[in-house]
Amino acid sequence: MIEDKESRMKSLTAKQASQKLAANIFLIIGILGVAACVAPWVFDISVEDGGGALVAIGGMIALIGLMSSRVFFNRARELKAMASGEGILGRWTYDSPQDAENRAEFGEVVIGLSGVYAEGEFYAFNAFTCRLERASMIEGPNPQIIFELSLAHKHGRHRQELRVPVPGSWISVAANIVAHLNHARASASK
Repeated sequence: MIEDKESRMKSLTAKQASQKLAANIFLIIGILGVAACVAPWVFDISVEDGGGALVAIGGMIALIGLMSSRVFFNRARELKAMASGEGILGRWTYDSPQDAENRAEFGEVVIGLSGVYAEGEFYAFNAFTCRLERASMIEGPNPQIIFELSLAHKHGRHRQELRVPVPGSWISVAANIVAHLNHARASASK
């Protein structure tokens, strides 16, 4: 059981490390964009000789790099908090033999105040790129929590459902998680 817990922790920390690496790469890109913006003044390049293009293109690169870096740093911070157990509402794996299919697809599920980690991905609840609109639960022979997410898309926001199977021993906890998330969502929108 200790090895299993350690491997689960590694998956969250590995995801956090990849988000931090992406943030650092975008930060470097942003800094290079800023450098391109100031290059015409430092090297005395006139507008006609390409200084204007350097400022315009460098400005776009800086903006994209710095904004993307912020998004990835926020995701890394939220994953680090989840990995340390901060703000966790529920955490489970699919250990029983009848949950073998769920174990293969979902691995570990961690539900926190800031998002859900399932299928090896992190879905933030209050980010520009992804927001929780509502959580609900289906009970019965195959209980599930349904996260209704609003994702940023090139044509506006796009709705997506994330369905997370709930192991039998976690049904009452899952119902409390759904109630808590919906209450927090309603309180935040007031």
